[in-house]
Amino acid sequence: MNSLCLVLVLGFALVSCDESSVLDLGDSDFEAVINQHETALVMFYAPWCGHCKKLKPEYEKAATDVKGADPPISFVKVDCTEAGKETCNKHGVSGYPTLKIFRNGQVSKAKKTEFPRDAVVLFRPKQLHNKFEDSSVTYTAETANVLKLETFIKENYHGLVGHRQRENTQDFKQPLVIAYYAVDYVKNAKGTNYWRNRILKVAKGFADKFTFAISAKDDFQHELNEFGFDYVPSDKPLVFVRAEDGKKYAMKDEFSVENLESFLTKVVAGEVDPYIKSEPVPEDNSGPVKVAVAKNFDEVVTNNEKDVLVEFYAPWCGHCKKLTPVYEEVGEKVSSSN
Repeated sequence: MNSLCLVLVLGFALVSCDESSVLDLGDSDFEAVINQHETALVMFYAPWCGHCKKLKPEYEKAATDVKGADPPISFVKVDCTEAGKETCNKHGVSGYPTLKIFRNGQVSKAKKTEFPRDAVVLFRPKQLHNKFEDSSVTYTAETANVLKLETFIKENYHGLVGHRQRENTQDFKQPLVIAYYAVDYVKNAKGTNYWRNRILKVAKGFADKFTFAISAKDDFQHELNEFGFDYVPSDKPLVFVRAEDGKKYAMKDEFSVENLESFLTKVVAGEVDPYIKSEPVPEDNSGPVKVAVAKNFDEVVTNNEKDVLVEFYAPWCGHCKKLTPVYEEVGEKVSSSN
């Protein structure tokens, strides 16, 4: 599972962890317990604090969402009004909530000077790091004049080519380029990034035109079926585009950096026909009852200057079979009256 790290300099930090719960510590056990954890995020809070109340469920959720991350990070909370009052004073807590990162029992200061003050720094998951984009992005006061923090996170969390999974499909907006292959960051991170890096190389030049993602072919077989594929025929990715207007485009050539770049260039230029799953267009469609399939539906129905009565049917349907001669008779009469 991917993890997200945020750091707000000047005493506010949100970092992912792999603990399934938040440790509740106080003056009696804080020093002893915190020394047992290589890395820990500590939230110093007050029960009456409104900001603390809003942060608490998100903080607890973060402590369970990324269980199993390596290296592990523990989440801790300390009540500064009761059991942890002395601890809070010792660590200079003057506002709530205050979050500090502890390493081996000491407040971490190693990276404090690396980031602008009064800024939020978003760290992308380690397995998504690459040479085509920074591993972190910063939300500053200048950025805040243009984007809300929530929008900033949504636009930057997944990076240039995100890992699209069943639970986060809503994060990827159209127009969307999706590469389907054996994506697996648990068992084969190296192989997964082998293809992702090649997609990144192309995505860099089209970032202003498309959202890019990779998806595990086995998790999205139903989407492959929409493009007429029962399976991915090779180890190389299959690439499809879902346009903003809902139209779909399939890259027919075998995957390569050059072919992907050429394909996207043609999609942008309007030189690629949309993919439509359709029965063949009838060779002779001159009868009084026209046959409309997906490929000619707009021509026969939507863009027809006449009023059109359309029968949607299934060949195996008994009621449809009974209606057929009646429908054709009506078509004959209407046709002869024009």
